[in-house]
Amino acid sequence: VISSAAITVAFIFLNKNSGGKYEDEWGYVTLICMVLYVMFFEFGLGPIPWVIVAEFTPIEYRGSMVSASQVMNYGCNTLIAATTETLLGALGNFGFLPFGIVCAIGAVFIFLFVPETNQKTTKQIVQELDPNYYAQPAGYINE
Repeated sequence: VISSAAITVAFIFLNKNSGGKYEDEWGYVTLICMVLYVMFFEFGLGPIPWVIVAEFTPIEYRGSMVSASQVMNYGCNTLIAATTETLLGALGNFGFLPFGIVCAIGAVFIFLFVPETNQKTTKQIVQELDPNYYAQPAGYINE
């Protein structure tokens, strides 16, 4: 959050001082803030797509599910990179609004449907998501 705010301030001052004597200095500040933002994102929210899929998936399917989730993750990143310039051109100042809406919907979905995993085993999490997953197969005789 701090890095995002610093980037915003740097862009505002860079825009106001465009063509002025401080343009180079604010460019460096913006670059440093962007590097800090990416760095802290990778320590904070960046690993979530990897961790959450691994926690929710039974061990026998984990490798395939993590691979599929990362294909989806990078596919969405590619889609965002491919459409950002078009959206900014078409929507002007509201170019990031579609991405913000998707993020808000995702946050509501996570809040409502993703269970807490703290201090739980994978088996407990899977049992909570699908109570029948570990049920005995049909025809099983307990001897």
